[in-house]
Amino acid sequence: MQRVIALIVTATLLASPALQAKPHSGKAHKGKNVIVVKPGYHHKPYRNHYSYHRHELARIATFAVFAGVTYAIVDNAYYRQQGDSYVYVAQPPAGSYQVLPGEPQPVLAAPEYALGQRVQRLPADSRAVTVDGVSYREHEGVWFAPLQGGSGYVVTTSPLN
Repeated sequence: MQRVIALIVTATLLASPALQAKPHSGKAHKGKNVIVVKPGYHHKPYRNHYSYHRHELARIATFAVFAGVTYAIVDNAYYRQQGDSYVYVAQPPAGSYQVLPGEPQPVLAAPEYALGQRVQRLPADSRAVTVDGVSYREHEGVWFAPLQGGSGYVVTTSPLN
């Protein structure tokens, strides 16, 4: 009986649009440093586009990083970076996304790394840096954030900016 009641309450909470907070539209992101995505967010892809090449997004998207992964945000639709493309994400991870000042560019200090790139092994002389309770690794100006589940790191912007 308790299981049935729990399922009914959960279904009611998930179905109620008033309880599902959504981030602001893409235009409202300009000039903001952080975008907060709450659990339950869902939005249809922008103009039925399920993927974009990086160069198509320069004028229409806001770029943000969450847990070291770069996303393009177009009219409340989230696209996760995969190489030179961005692929639609129906439910982006909940959390605080750091807005990037422009289109993500390769990290200049070490051209072999690009923002959002996943790495399994860190450079041998990288140093541990803890910022706001999160342990990062830094090597020659390149910052690495741990991936959830301990399956490597991702190149991210400096958390000190």
